[in-house]
Parts: sequence; structure tokens; C-alpha cells
Amino acid sequence: MGADQIAEISPLIRETLDAYAAMPAHSDVELCATLEIDGQPDAWVQFIYGTLNFAYPRQEAPAELLANLLASLPGWRVLSWEAGKFATVNFDGGTALGTIANAIDALFEQLFAPGDYAVNGRLDEVSRSTPQPGPPALIAIEHDDYHAKFVGKTDDGRQFFLTCPFVPAIRGRKGEEFVALYLFDKDGTLLEARIDTFGPRETIDLPARQALCNKHLADLAPLTYQRIEIAPFALDEFGTKFGLVLRIPEDEDDVWAVEVQPGNYMAFFEPWDSGEYDT
Repeated sequence: MGADQIAEISPLIRETLDAYAAMPAHSDVELCATLEIDGQPDAWVQFIYGTLNFAYPRQEAPAELLANLLASLPGWRVLSWEAGKFATVNFDGGTALGTIANAIDALFEQLFAPGDYAVNGRLDEVSRSTPQPGPPALIAIEHDDYHAKFVGKTDDGRQFFLTCPFVPAIRGRKGEEFVALYLFDKDGTLLEARIDTFGPRETIDLPARQALCNKHLADLAPLTYQRIEIAPFALDEFGTKFGLVLRIPEDEDDVWAVEVQPGNYMAFFEPWDSGEYDT
């Protein structure tokens, strides 16, 4: 942690906090501070009151890594993330300026190891009431009798999503079938992923796959099938990307989406709380 870096970070954080404090209750606009390491445009952090959004170059889930880095931020939790791209956390809005500046410096040091770095920054106005195009913090999945047949909650408050992803057998590939059980905490953060492969579709042992699904559900019991609200995530297993994976718009006419991968057999779009998906 360097005093020079904290001195460069702090003024933008102060302006953002002061603007929020002076903002009328009916205001539709607040400030977003964007900070970048000079010469490293891929190393960036954005601060809006109570939220940090930042480049995340790692592959592992961020919760454990951030536990020490952000320990000083009261009430912090991961809202959403994608390996190698970004992570978003929120925290108590009344956190002191110095604590926020130190947390941003720690993120730069740990994630990008810049040494004695300099900071470039800017302030932008963003709308409060009109959702800005961007990744969702949470998506809802309504229980149904189709792809969302096995979503719900356990008696201890965990949320679950049991599903059967697949790599399609196309263009000379044999494909591959899986069973994936994703477990989330009550706030929607991924706790655990249990993924098993059953090989190509043409040779899959369907009774064995059904038996594993039944065992997963029995292990979770007692449970209730119902709507869940969970954060997007991505992880690599068996050389394949799994999860509720964010799809970043490729151009100005494209939109954000969250796709169940592999297979892309469920796709979610705004409004993220609708619980509906495309197939």
C-alpha cells in the first residue's frame, strides 16, 4: 500500500461521496468514479456509492481471494463476477473515504501487481432510476416443469439449481453430457458446484444419470421447489466453461445476457427479476 497511490485515489472518491451526500432525494443522477492504472487500461476500478466494480483477471471464484483484501469494507459481498473479466461487490454505504481508497489500492496491488503505479481517473454521471446497460447483480429463475424443474431452497436457506448441461455433438465432435448441482447462499453467491460427466450422448447411461440426480436431491432434503435469485458465475471443469455465464454485448445493438453453459439451453435477459428464460 502506497501513500502516493492513496493520495491519487482519494479525491475522486471524496467527490463521489460528497455528491451523493448533497444529492436531493428526488435526483435521478449520481456520480461514478472510474480509476485506471496509468499505462494499464485493463486494470480499472469503478466506484459508485456502496459498490465497487473492477477488472478481475483471475479464474478462481473471487470470494476467498477478496476475503482479506476487502475485510475492512463493512457488509461487503460479491454481487456478480466472470472469470478473467470483472467482479462486482457492494458494501455498507456509510463506509469512510479512507477505507474505500485503501480497498481500491489493495485491489490494484493484489490483482495487477503494478509496483509503484500512478492512477488516471474520471467522474461520470449515471442514472439512478433508469437501469444502465450492464451485467446483472442477480437473476431470478422461476420453478417450472422444464429446464427449471429442479430449482429451489433447502431448509437451511441455501438455494440450489440441478441441471444437465451438455456439449453438443456437432462438427465432428462426439459431445459430452453432464450433471451439475450448483449451491448458493441466501444472497445468491455460489457456494459449491458438483459436476459429473457421463460421456457422449450416444453412449450415455441414462439410469445412472437419473440415479445421480435423485441422490443429489435426496442429499439436499428437506427442500422446496421455488423461485431462486442467484448471481452469474463461470468456472472451468473438464476443459469446459460451466455456469450462468455472462455474455458481453459485441456491439451497440447487442444486449447483455446470462446463458446456462455448456449447451446454452437457458438464456436470461432484462428484466433480470422476471424469472423467465429463452431456450
